[in-house]
Amino acid sequence: MSLTGDVHADLLTAADEVAEAAYPKAVYKGEVVEVVSKGLALTKIRYPGESDAEAISVPSDKLLPFHAVPATGTYGDFVAMLQRKGYLLYVEIHKEAEKDKVIEEYAEWSGGQQLPEECIRPYTTGESFWREWTLIYQYEPSWAAPFDLVRTGTGGGGKGKERRPVGIIDNKGKVMVRWPVIVEKCVRAGLRAQPK
Repeated sequence: MSLTGDVHADLLTAADEVAEAAYPKAVYKGEVVEVVSKGLALTKIRYPGESDAEAISVPSDKLLPFHAVPATGTYGDFVAMLQRKGYLLYVEIHKEAEKDKVIEEYAEWSGGQQLPEECIRPYTTGESFWREWTLIYQYEPSWAAPFDLVRTGTGGGGKGKERRPVGIIDNKGKVMVRWPVIVEKCVRAGLRAQPK
């Protein structure tokens, strides 16, 4: 092993390296990074906008796939961030009979606040749920979300009984949360329904 240059680079053998196309992005310490080369023990990463020369070596086991951003932070801090940056929060109902239920839920979660009429929408898709709360916001890597985030189409939320409450990041960077348990915690922390 050479003592000149990047010592960690010498640990990354050609057999261990993986093309960037196979690992274009990952998550390191809560931030999205680009993988330059991946080894068994160490992985070279760079932050978006940096050159390969600025890449640093980090332990491979400290990287998460980009489709899985782990929960960090509190609901209070998360809600304060959403209130500063913008969001949508509404509910879709399958039948008019569900309207009273969503009004009651929101009043309970919000300490008696009234759910604005424009935040109650009919289902626009063929979903089979009776009601579905929806929170939408623009993803920012520096924001701490108190629930896991996964990339759309990755299956990161699990299937069947293994499903877990997550936010889904689409290809345009918007996060959609459709889990009542998450929406309830956000509303209890001060988030209010907002249609636009």
